[in-house]
Amino acid sequence: MIHETARPLALCVALALMLAFTAAGAEAGGETPPAAPEAPRTPHAESPAPRVHGVAPPDHEYHTGRAQRSAHTDTTIAVRRGMRLVLSNFGGSIAIRTWPKSAVRVMADHRRRDRVSIRQAEAMLHVSSETAMGPPGSVAYDLTVPAWLPVSLSGIYNDVDVDGLQGGIDVETVKGDIVVRRAVGVIGLRSVEGAVDLVGARGTIAVSSVNEAVRVAQAVGSVAAEAVNGDIHLIDVDSKDVEATTVNGEVVYDGRILDGGNYRFSTHSGDIALGLAESANATVSVSTFSGDFESAFAIQPRRASRGRRFTFALGNGSAQIDLESFQGSIELMRPGGRVLRERILDSWKDHEKEWGRDFGKEFKWELKGRPAPAPEPDEEDDDDGK
Repeated sequence: MIHETARPLALCVALALMLAFTAAGAEAGGETPPAAPEAPRTPHAESPAPRVHGVAPPDHEYHTGRAQRSAHTDTTIAVRRGMRLVLSNFGGSIAIRTWPKSAVRVMADHRRRDRVSIRQAEAMLHVSSETAMGPPGSVAYDLTVPAWLPVSLSGIYNDVDVDGLQGGIDVETVKGDIVVRRAVGVIGLRSVEGAVDLVGARGTIAVSSVNEAVRVAQAVGSVAAEAVNGDIHLIDVDSKDVEATTVNGEVVYDGRILDGGNYRFSTHSGDIALGLAESANATVSVSTFSGDFESAFAIQPRRASRGRRFTFALGNGSAQIDLESFQGSIELMRPGGRVLRERILDSWKDHEKEWGRDFGKEFKWELKGRPAPAPEPDEEDDDDGK
């Protein structure tokens, strides 16, 4: 008889023997219970997105833009002049194109448990996503709107791609790139953890990014560009009022210097490169503490020692140009010159590698001083266009 206190030990020994026989049977070709199927793996999974203001996305879909979606919304709403489109998207992407109809077509890919809400209130058309529990999932919006419609876009994890709006646009996102083409009106583009890229704009322009680069190309109108840890590039700008300020980045300006204009460029820990023609009419103020100053053409002084402030005039001096860098160099270069353009292009190639996306073949053609070719279906890149 087994003593009562020995029963637990006996049970353990019996269980161990059963497991050993089961394993031996498997090795000898015996049948074993089928294993539970592996959970499907998400390809190219990335690390979760960081928390923003104490809110974390439910999974990685906001960070990668590759959410598993199972529902599609497609609806069209009539609009009239005087209205504004307001779209709020917690995470995902927003793409907007234009058409001649006085209507807004909203197409969206989203989770089945989420719902796209569209409502009109006074002169606003509001578009957003809703869910019964927790934050809404990733939504990929694809909108077609009349060109005259003003648009406001906001969200936390969003990539934004807009083309052809003529009624003004305002975009604000925390983590995501903003790419806008051919916009007119009051233009405000702001991102914290994303690049801001504006090409072919006309109006009142304000663009900013905290931790990425800002580029404005082929713009007409006042321009205010800001960054903290990013470069600012202003190319082919036609304006009498331009200001570019960054803390840890370079500032490059290759645009027109108009009589009577005001141009202010400053950085703390970066260089400034200014395209300036000898025939310009400008009074130039230069301030650098631990950087050098150089000029592609003869001025007085042509090269200044470190830690100096000085002013010189070109022509009648009607435009005012202020250049200030605390720890960087300041260089005057010939506008549209090969050295200056290559500097801009090389910088953006580095950014594209870092971001893993192409910000426009069209822009690369324009940097070489010729118009972009007309787009063709399945057009392949050639060496000349790179």
